[in-house]
Amino acid sequence: MSISFIASGVVWAWLMNPATGDRLAGINLMFHLAHLDFLISKWFTNPQPWAWHLRSSRRYGNSRLYHGALLGGIRSISDDLREAARVDGASEFQIYRYIILPLLQPVT
Repeated sequence: MSISFIASGVVWAWLMNPATGDRLAGINLMFHLAHLDFLISKWFTNPQPWAWHLRSSRRYGNSRLYHGALLGGIRSISDDLREAARVDGASEFQIYRYIILPLLQPVT
């Protein structure tokens, strides 16, 4: 789990690195090497949006953990409960609202 955070941090730091110059840093360097100079932008080297980039990459990295935990929680709920609710006439929305989501509270 920690390796993905380290790799993500290194890649984002390299892509947004302004130390190599204002024009050819990170993503802009890749565009230049691929002869796509029309895609070069100062947006990639502006230090202001860095916090947004770091937060978004962190959310993406953590989302795998959250999805895994929720998937494990959903799979731990017995199919018998769902089947019993269907026999009683519950819709899928009602099954999720009144059975699955309350049973996922320990996970969330």
